[in-house]
Amino acid sequence: MTVVSVAGVLLRSNRVIREAAERAAAEAARRVDALEAERRLLRGALEALPLGVAVCDEDGTVIYRNRRVAELAEARHSEALTSRALEQVLGATRSKGPQAQTLDLRGPPPRTIVISSRALDGERVSGSVAVVEDITERRQLEAMRRDFVANVSH
Repeated sequence: MTVVSVAGVLLRSNRVIREAAERAAAEAARRVDALEAERRLLRGALEALPLGVAVCDEDGTVIYRNRRVAELAEARHSEALTSRALEQVLGATRSKGPQAQTLDLRGPPPRTIVISSRALDGERVSGSVAVVEDITERRQLEAMRRDFVANVSH
């Protein structure tokens, strides 16, 4: 084989390798774009929920809290209690399974918060998720109903 033919083979090989690398880079960019779009969609869905949602990784570190979690914990004294309870519930979920805790916050305004959590044990994911719900209005309606039934009964 002559030097010229060897150079031609090397140039063709270089072109084939470069084209394969460009195709792989384009495919990787498409996958990254698809994953980013999916992440934005899921984050948007979690932010739109009327419930608070917090997610922690397998080490117990909270890696995501939606806007509603912050809203439910925004009162001065309630913030520390709600945050501490959320961390405790998420931590206990890792070792003990699903958890739930009810917080009766004195306020002002007085509120009742329920935090429930479950483990995320999937093929590719590990950690836990907690849902934080303000059930103050529900509790007040239940009390009004009980009072009404008690008054009607007499």
